[in-house]
Amino acid sequence: MIYASDVASAFSVGLVRTTPERLRAGGGDAGRRYQLVPSIGAVHWLINNHALPENVLLHLEPGVRARILDPEKSPTERIAELFRLVQKRAIPRAVVETVAVQKDPTKRIRRNGGARDILDPEGITILCGQWTQERAEAQRHGVVLSSGDEWASVPVTR
Repeated sequence: MIYASDVASAFSVGLVRTTPERLRAGGGDAGRRYQLVPSIGAVHWLINNHALPENVLLHLEPGVRARILDPEKSPTERIAELFRLVQKRAIPRAVVETVAVQKDPTKRIRRNGGARDILDPEGITILCGQWTQERAEAQRHGVVLSSGDEWASVPVTR
């Protein structure tokens, strides 16, 4: 048995012994039988309610999510909007890929025409978990970047 919830950011994995009383007959003449949904007490949980990485886009206010995913914006503009509106939070690569919707989505973050160029004049910098110095800077802002496939935007005072 596997259960996952993006809303709760949790998952569970369990085992249940299949016995004749927990099976029901299937349709047709193949003699198939199907597992009935067991009572929760019949499940031996191997992992119960374990933390699942947060689905960042799902947990945003609907208006904020709509501004980020606006189909009228270019991929780079959508990425800039993501880092403009969602600051001081780790943003995993999967979110960047979802927002950019194209090959090499991380290009939309970098300089030379990417979101960093758009946000720097606004006093927002994008930090990458790949670089030790940028991970340390993120941590000073209260953000833990655990891998090179995570970014965070933070306000900068000059």
